[in-house]
Amino acid sequence: MIWLPKKTVVVPVDFSKESFRLLNLAADEFVNDIKELHAIHVLPKLSAAEPGVIWKTVTDQSRKEHAAVALKKCLDNDEKFEGLNIEIAIGDPGRKVIDYCKGIEADLILMGYSKPNDGIRMSAGTVVDRIVRVSHCPVLVFPPETV
Repeated sequence: MIWLPKKTVVVPVDFSKESFRLLNLAADEFVNDIKELHAIHVLPKLSAAEPGVIWKTVTDQSRKEHAAVALKKCLDNDEKFEGLNIEIAIGDPGRKVIDYCKGIEADLILMGYSKPNDGIRMSAGTVVDRIVRVSHCPVLVFPPETV
């Protein structure tokens, strides 16, 4: 049973175990249909001095395609994720996630965070902190899974 159904839920994915745990949680507990779930991964911009850029062997499009394939592979062809909306962006992670969520009129963002040194608060300046402060919709922040 979906205890907090939303029309559009976004989970930023950084390829960590934690982000995939939250993607599974979102699919199981927050959406009625997988088409309501969006995964976004943000790649850093490449410097003009990068060899792949200089030799024109690496493009933003090829990077996006490779990241999308890698994300699908990590989902291990799980039928549960068939129809999942995958967005690959390039730039500042906080800004890109916020812009994407505004663009699709997201109802909820699910994110995890690493334990900071004191184990109590998110450290200021993290991507999670920026998204929580600027987002137009609610952001559920989950602590790291404890074993």
